[in-house]
Amino acid sequence: CGAQMEAVRWMEHHPEVFGPCSARDEVLAELETDEALFAEYQRLSQGLKEEFLHFCMGVNGMRITYDPMFKFVFDPGTKPERLEEFISLCLGEKVKILQVIPNESGRLTEGGSLLVMDILVRLASGALVNVEIQRVGYLFPGARCACYSSDLLMRQYSQVREEKRRAGERFSYHDIKRVYTIVLIQKSTAEFHRCPKEYLHYARQTFNTG
Repeated sequence: CGAQMEAVRWMEHHPEVFGPCSARDEVLAELETDEALFAEYQRLSQGLKEEFLHFCMGVNGMRITYDPMFKFVFDPGTKPERLEEFISLCLGEKVKILQVIPNESGRLTEGGSLLVMDILVRLASGALVNVEIQRVGYLFPGARCACYSSDLLMRQYSQVREEKRRAGERFSYHDIKRVYTIVLIQKSTAEFHRCPKEYLHYARQTFNTG
């Protein structure tokens, strides 16, 4: 299509970003010079083979919605300013990352399951932000988002109570700051297609009386 051809032409004019364009046969010939690498390539599905070849040919970049790629680009430990800008754009306010938090939660009950998050940070405001990458939308419905946000609240609750106890101060639920769960979805489900002009969807806990 026209949009795809335009993207290809743009990539051709920016080899410093995507590398020089190569023909398909050239890429395959280069792969075959490394037996171990070519063997790994052969194990890929046909779809992944095409995606890999297109990347090597300079036709496409890597998908940012792949977990390893997103975590590398937005690693809050090495490039916090990237994640800060992304979160700021999502929340509509300037934010500053204060701390990177381990992404594995504790068990609420003995034998309970662990909730592992993709990227979890604490902002200067005290708020917790969890950023999740999901290729398939139906695997991350609203109910799952609610569970992740609830886990963030419990983490913060436990931490604040302990901090107040050590300081000899009285705990108040007003000490609990906001929590945010941001989910990026590559393949949206039918529910999202009902709003074709909207690509940002916000939800929050509210009362009917305000």
